[in-house]
Amino acid sequence: YLGEPIDVSKIFFVATSNDATKIPFSLKNRMECVTLSGYTLDEKMHITNEYIIKKKLDKFKIREDVLSSDIAKYISEIYCKDYGVRELDEAIDRILSEYTKQIQLGESIERIDISFVKKTLGTTPIKRGNVTERHIPGIARALAVSGNSGTTFAIQVTDNPYEENDVITGLPKQSTLDSIKLAKLLIGKKLRKKLLPFHIHFGEGGIEKDGPSAGISIFAAMYSNMTGICIDSTVGLTGEIDAAGFVWPVGGVEMKITAAENEGCTMVLIPQANYQQLIDGDKLKRYKKCRIMPVSTTDEVCEILFSKNECNKK
Repeated sequence: YLGEPIDVSKIFFVATSNDATKIPFSLKNRMECVTLSGYTLDEKMHITNEYIIKKKLDKFKIREDVLSSDIAKYISEIYCKDYGVRELDEAIDRILSEYTKQIQLGESIERIDISFVKKTLGTTPIKRGNVTERHIPGIARALAVSGNSGTTFAIQVTDNPYEENDVITGLPKQSTLDSIKLAKLLIGKKLRKKLLPFHIHFGEGGIEKDGPSAGISIFAAMYSNMTGICIDSTVGLTGEIDAAGFVWPVGGVEMKITAAENEGCTMVLIPQANYQQLIDGDKLKRYKKCRIMPVSTTDEVCEILFSKNECNKK
């Protein structure tokens, strides 16, 4: 701008992005990328209770017992499910600002409760996703990464006698279609029968399904449909499969487990290599709500999901 030359050869540039997939390839190829996973709910609540609430109470000159940690946790779980604390910070600011205004108008409000939160922030957001709590054969909960955060969605498989070939919906890309072929191969060999055409639907239909990490979810949904044995909707799965039935490591596991915990999962199946990586990095203890189960083969997936399942067969 000034027309003066500047030597940038010794300058260390630091840039941040919420979604690395949107960084142009030519720029990303010249960068050293460091990925930081989002906070777990416990970590978010620690930051909220120790820093955010104290800062906001001091800002609005409000006594400490007006906003409890339980209400802050409710706000985080219902209204602010992002993996940072920015939205939660803004939500608490709005609530305390409204509380201060009501007090100045002469209202008598001892403490902020859930009804006050709903009145200030509006009705609770509609829960996304297509994972049903009903026990229905042919449905498995897959874990994925979308942008800078994890997500969960259902993979639904049902017989389709009206078509000659499989019908696949929900924006799958080529690597996902390859996983479907592998899953059919493995189940056909395991059950020793030729499989008829399926209709396979991937939930969150507006989001493209790219990458092989849905492999064991597709396999589990197909096997559930073929055997009539339901998969518990609180179980999440991620892992790549191959033609020999091995389960291989995938990316974004920490974000996926965090998403699973936030969506109420009690168990997550991940590849053995990813599990070992969590142990080596001393990160397994971060996850307190989910039982994390390592698997190396699709036979192990079947053993965990179907061997002791109490759902009735068809």
